[in-house]
Amino acid sequence: MKEVEQLWSSRLKSYWEVAIRYLRLIGNSGFLFTIYLLIIVGSYYYRHFLDWLPETFPAVLFFVLVSMLLLTRGAVRTFVKEGDLVFLLPMEGKLQPYFRSSIIYSVIIQSSSMVIILFLLAPIFAERINRSFSSFLLVLLFLIGAKIWNLLCNFEEQRLTSLQERVSHIILRATINSTYAFFLFIEEGLLFLLVIAVIMIGVYLIYYRKLQSKHSIKWEQLLCIENKMLTHFYRIANLFTDVPKLKSSVKKRSWANPILTMIRYQSQNTFDYLYTRAFFRSNDYFGIYIRLIIVGTIVLLVLPEGIVRYLLYFVFIYMSGLQMSTLWKHFYKAIWVELYPIGKKARQQSFFRLVFVLLSVKAVLLVGLLSLFAERMGLSLSLLPLGIAFAYIYSFHWMHRKLRVS
Repeated sequence: MKEVEQLWSSRLKSYWEVAIRYLRLIGNSGFLFTIYLLIIVGSYYYRHFLDWLPETFPAVLFFVLVSMLLLTRGAVRTFVKEGDLVFLLPMEGKLQPYFRSSIIYSVIIQSSSMVIILFLLAPIFAERINRSFSSFLLVLLFLIGAKIWNLLCNFEEQRLTSLQERVSHIILRATINSTYAFFLFIEEGLLFLLVIAVIMIGVYLIYYRKLQSKHSIKWEQLLCIENKMLTHFYRIANLFTDVPKLKSSVKKRSWANPILTMIRYQSQNTFDYLYTRAFFRSNDYFGIYIRLIIVGTIVLLVLPEGIVRYLLYFVFIYMSGLQMSTLWKHFYKAIWVELYPIGKKARQQSFFRLVFVLLSVKAVLLVGLLSLFAERMGLSLSLLPLGIAFAYIYSFHWMHRKLRVS
């Protein structure tokens, strides 16, 4: 028993030793200052956002959807390793304390992040649902209880072999979570919530607990979940520093092929093609780029016209440029790229051109969306040449110095 508990504790300690090292690098980066700036500006303009929301805004439906996503998503963090498929498999019957600690740890971490998100949404709750702080705390308490239920069910779901079975169980939990959250936010009373809570407990005890006797632990599935969580954290850290442990993932995205055909088939365009293809297909470069555009659009449209909106326009372009800087090291571990008879300077220029194009596209999209909803369209359109100039300076000058290339 003690050996099992020590094993979990040692793995937790080793993970956080690495995680804290990367978190310090993130904390010392300029990107964190940008986040601080957005938080300060966001807190100042939160009242404007609440005033901007129409009276017909479906606040209950909004909180039901947010709660459903927060409750349903997430998995138990087990810290399993590849060697466990061999060395811990014979001890499977003695690992209950190990997995119990994993569930408790996951409940604490994921409940904390859920509470933080809901506290950020607390002004909307107070404005549109209930101004009582005690009611808000009661909502948090019930949601934390539902999160515990979801993680317990999720851990048992990983015993199922078929992906289709696991997806059907996720849909079932999402349906139950939506119903639970609906009665929670319409404030129908404790009776409805207690009835649903009893049903949830019964579903776990009668159905999910029986999966233990029917199915053994699927170590490959637990390892897959652990690798996904590690990769997600390493991708965030990779935005600020080189992460040797980060494994590349590739997505097909055949719809991007017409864009790649626009690059002329010439030797000097080799790295134009490689970096562009890596941007669309590898890791999550494209996904983060799109998400920053969406977040930037929402923030800029909510803010009233003024100097703060225009400054944040450049901040969001800068954030995408900072994200793109990690693409430069994408081929560092690939020896085959050194076989191309192309000089280092040509490779640098290919990378800088791609960053410039991406930042310019973002500058055009943000200006276009701002102009559609702006009272003074001319003033918004005047940002476009400044945004493109900023993209050029960042790509061919700041990026050059940041990467320390010559």
